[in-house]
Amino acid sequence: MASAYIGRKDYDKAIDAAKEGLKNAGENKDLEYVLACAYSRDNKLDYSLDALKKALKDGFNDPNKLANDPDLQNLRVGKKKSFCDLLNKYKIAIKYCLV
Repeated sequence: MASAYIGRKDYDKAIDAAKEGLKNAGENKDLEYVLACAYSRDNKLDYSLDALKKALKDGFNDPNKLANDPDLQNLRVGKKKSFCDLLNKYKIAIKYCLV
């Protein structure tokens, strides 16, 4: 549901849906990733980075999504050093961070 709200550019509802899902499901790398995307789209970059940290900690490790997902573009650009440092911590290499 949260992903659908992101697609509609209703980021507040996306964030609420992802948080509700996490409340009901507990730790979930995919929901945490979607939450990071919603926060990124809403330019809440510190929150996005925190959600991404949780997703990576819980096992999210798709380098293609991390490098190319347009929903993370604001985070990749606005917090490049923190974003790349985080990926490096989890030994995830993407070209964007190697430049």
